[in-house]
Amino acid sequence: MRGFPIEGPGTDGVKYRMMVLLNFLTSRGFAVFLLCISIGLLVLWNVRPGFYSTLFLIPPALVFLSVALCTGRRFVNSGGRRGTAFRGSMVFHAGLLIVIAATAAGPLTRFHATAILPEGVRVGLDDEKFTAIHSTPAGGEAPRISLLLDWQETRYEEERFPVEYAAGLRVGLWGEGGYSQTEETIKVNAPLRKGGYQLMLIGGLLSPRFVLRDGGGGELFSRFVELSDKAGVEDSFNVEAAGLTVYTRFFPDVFEEDGRYGTRSPQPRNPAFGIKVATKEDPFGAAWSGVLKEGERAEFDGMTLEFAELKPVVVVSVTNDPTYSGIFAGWLFIVTGLIVRYLPSERSGGRKVKSFGDGLKGVETGHVKL
Repeated sequence: MRGFPIEGPGTDGVKYRMMVLLNFLTSRGFAVFLLCISIGLLVLWNVRPGFYSTLFLIPPALVFLSVALCTGRRFVNSGGRRGTAFRGSMVFHAGLLIVIAATAAGPLTRFHATAILPEGVRVGLDDEKFTAIHSTPAGGEAPRISLLLDWQETRYEEERFPVEYAAGLRVGLWGEGGYSQTEETIKVNAPLRKGGYQLMLIGGLLSPRFVLRDGGGGELFSRFVELSDKAGVEDSFNVEAAGLTVYTRFFPDVFEEDGRYGTRSPQPRNPAFGIKVATKEDPFGAAWSGVLKEGERAEFDGMTLEFAELKPVVVVSVTNDPTYSGIFAGWLFIVTGLIVRYLPSERSGGRKVKSFGDGLKGVETGHVKL
């Protein structure tokens, strides 16, 4: 990458120092160094999102400045020599600037939230109990969107292999015209767009609600818990108020044979949980163990554990990221610039043709000697 012409240290001091600075800012080494720092910060931010700082915008801003100065210098110094290759190079660098600007501006313009939706519960994006907001635009806030899960369905192939996940949502929007609600079906890998936001189904599971009561009927624990709903996979949850750990194993379609339990299929036709209750005093023992179907109870140590209900729960991602459009446009410019830059050109009519090998040589008339 050629720099600006410098006459030497004997020239005017201010002008000389400015030329040295411009040559440094437009050097290839400086740009590569900044790109490496930017990539490192991007990786760090993705691994540790809470570590992000607006100071991270400084390296990409300097990369943008370096590329812009280099491109501007080439344009000014080109004079009248602006052929097809030059135009392709300019388009390429314009695309590069667009990609850098769009990527760097992402954290300042992006909205991203994840909502956990239990069936029948309306959840707003400002509800901290069910929603985690990962990114908001500078000076912005969560959109006024509410989501309610009506149903969730998993389709299986040959009763064994899940091939499709779908959910029915009621999407509520508050806008200038007031409140509106629509019923939508959302599937994995088939996002939905509402009000300028993209809704994507990340996954779903069946969440049980367990209730633990003391001897007087008072509730010590009553809530939905996040447990594995895969057949035969062991999971657990704690009941701190009673000093208990409850180990579970899910049977979607339970059956019993000779005192042993299993499941006929992965679909929740007859759901039950295999349960072992351990106390802090005896973590390897079992205060109670057995199988509970929905609505059944078990009594032990003056307490009652009930498998109260089983509800579908889905996780939905809500995003609005204008940088995608900018990055896509930038890559179009880059690809177009490369194609134009390296298009084969006809060089004839009295102009020299570049040598293509020892046996091929261009001549002044534009003909080729073999």
